[in-house]
Amino acid sequence: MRSLQLSVLLLTLTTNVSFSQITVTNTTFPKIGDVLKTVTTATPTTPINVGNVNGPQTWFFNQLNQGDRINVTCKAPSSSPDFVGFPTADLLLVGQDDQEQFMDVTPSKISVIGFGGANGILPVPVRISFSQSPTYRRAPISFIQSSSSVGKFNLDLGTEILPDSLVSSFPIALDSIRIQFSSEES
Repeated sequence: MRSLQLSVLLLTLTTNVSFSQITVTNTTFPKIGDVLKTVTTATPTTPINVGNVNGPQTWFFNQLNQGDRINVTCKAPSSSPDFVGFPTADLLLVGQDDQEQFMDVTPSKISVIGFGGANGILPVPVRISFSQSPTYRRAPISFIQSSSSVGKFNLDLGTEILPDSLVSSFPIALDSIRIQFSSEES
């Protein structure tokens, strides 16, 4: 009788392990102090085959050693001078170019509520709040899962940061410009 119980236990453990799934939740990643390291390449030497949902998978990502390497550091939002514009932020992601993303973290998703710090487009730092926050990540994440998200924000700029040649090309006098951004990510 004891060997039958042991056999059933081993069969149960083997079955559970063979159908296991890597699950990432917001309680495990990201946390303050984590560093997310990524490599992006537009021209992989061979396509990456992610396999089927129930496996088996054998992934070879060694081709991703070539490309643009990016480190994103997770920090406390209060460590940024722009925190005053995002007092509800739970997490701050800082890229290598010092671009800051302020995040709202709940058990089921992480949403981008705004940007701060340096930027690669304008000559001055700009604080941007989303009017519709895009989802950065849903949790838990399952293998081969997709979703879509919409983000919207307005950017109000004074003309003093724009080149005089651009401002003078308009038929009316301008003191500011408003640009509306909307994006959908799937």
